[in-house]
Amino acid sequence: SFEEVVFAFRPSIEGETTALYIKRILDGMNIRVTRLASGVPIGADMEYVDSLTLERALKDRKEVE
Repeated sequence: SFEEVVFAFRPSIEGETTALYIKRILDGMNIRVTRLASGVPIGADMEYVDSLTLERALKDRKEVE
């Protein structure tokens, strides 16, 4: 079973809507739902993000509300 789901959606209306939709599905399942913090460039392909930037984004991730 999962303890946490971390979203890495683009910071857009579509990304926010998708995050909220999935969070609603997971409500009541005792799963922490977070998103990456700022630091990953807007529009960046996750394949090309360096490890330090990704590490900082994960460390400072925020709860999806």
